[in-house]
Amino acid sequence: MSTSFLPVSFTLYAFPRTTTQRAFKTRTNQTQGFRVSCNDAPNDHNDNKLIPSESQKLVLPNVDRRNLLMGLGGLYIVANLQGVIAAPITSPDITSICKEANSHIGNISSSVRTRKCCPPNLGKTIKPFVFPTENTMRMRWLAHNGTNEQVEKYKKAIQAMRDLPKDHPHSFNSQAKIHCAYCNGGYTQVDSGFPNVEIQVHGSWLFFPFHRWYLYFYERILGKLINDPTFALPFWKWDEPAGMLIPEIFVTKVVNGKPNSLYDVYRDTPHLPPAIVDLGFDLVNKGLSNETQIACNLSTVYRDLVRNGGDTLSFFGGKYVAGEKPDQSGAKSVGSVESDVDYMWKLWKDLGLPGHIEPTDPDWLNASYVFYDENEELVRVYNKDCVDIEKLKYDFIKNSKEVLPWRKSRPAKRSISDQVVSTLEVPTIDELKLPVSLENTLKFV
Repeated sequence: MSTSFLPVSFTLYAFPRTTTQRAFKTRTNQTQGFRVSCNDAPNDHNDNKLIPSESQKLVLPNVDRRNLLMGLGGLYIVANLQGVIAAPITSPDITSICKEANSHIGNISSSVRTRKCCPPNLGKTIKPFVFPTENTMRMRWLAHNGTNEQVEKYKKAIQAMRDLPKDHPHSFNSQAKIHCAYCNGGYTQVDSGFPNVEIQVHGSWLFFPFHRWYLYFYERILGKLINDPTFALPFWKWDEPAGMLIPEIFVTKVVNGKPNSLYDVYRDTPHLPPAIVDLGFDLVNKGLSNETQIACNLSTVYRDLVRNGGDTLSFFGGKYVAGEKPDQSGAKSVGSVESDVDYMWKLWKDLGLPGHIEPTDPDWLNASYVFYDENEELVRVYNKDCVDIEKLKYDFIKNSKEVLPWRKSRPAKRSISDQVVSTLEVPTIDELKLPVSLENTLKFV
């Protein structure tokens, strides 16, 4: 996550591999197509680490680049319930029940920032969320095609946030700590009766709604700081070729002789313009031509929104309820720019395809989080209240002559030679005649 979208640079999550039992699976059985033709270059695992941004160093001192940018394929997570009585995840009072965020950190000893990610305590009681009543609709704009007015407002708001004292609930530092606490073990499920079980908003059906709420308040806080009730964030429209470069507004260090508040020195340089971003990035810089990379990206979007996102849980992730432990499997989870995670949800929903509906399970609808709002009040929000973004008074600008170009980029079916041998052709273990030669691959069922 860029520090200019949200203060968590590129929001990369490379969970450590452990021997801890998985709380829920991290993949569906959906096919993973269009891989061979998009991996033309030889493997080169050098330079596999991304130097994290300043705010990201709060919790992630050494971040794996495998989740850079979209990491779309890792969104699909299915539940493997542990036999607990189902109940929604309920966040506690984030200011009074909070601990050091030590989870999902590759090397704690090398962490250069504090893991004390608890938000400032202003002595406020938690209030219920009230939908905004203003008549204006905040329209999020294309990061690669913003007007001068939009860009300048954005820079001004980010600078105002950076200028706040670090212990202010609206400061850039505090906004980073929100993500740190919810994603690295700062809170437990104490309000659900499990004080020793951490809350983890990644790797399950909490991912999309948590980040929608996180972004909702972040956007309104920025608007409040510059006294602009119409202020809206940009979003990175990576699903069309014109938006497949890191937007220029984040690339330049100095603009018109002034420091660019959107600039981040720690951005991963191999992915900066003129490079076309790889939406299926998996540690390997493939060395594809721009034309081929664009084609691969379009197929990646199709695969992850249509082929692999054909039903609710395949897209949102597996069921995650009170009493379950966070996933610590080390499998590829989600890495994305938060405003674009929200855009991705809307894109998936607006396709109007069968199965493209939000979860209706009460355990999802009634899962809740606590945030500071733009008025420095603590509020509790629920998944059920963020389904309709019109009620939240924001939307995404549509500004493309070619609508959804990836709809024409369905990945080709894998060839027969790539498929797993049918079990009808594989002997059972009882049919094997021992001893057998190990010179060739041995297959049995």
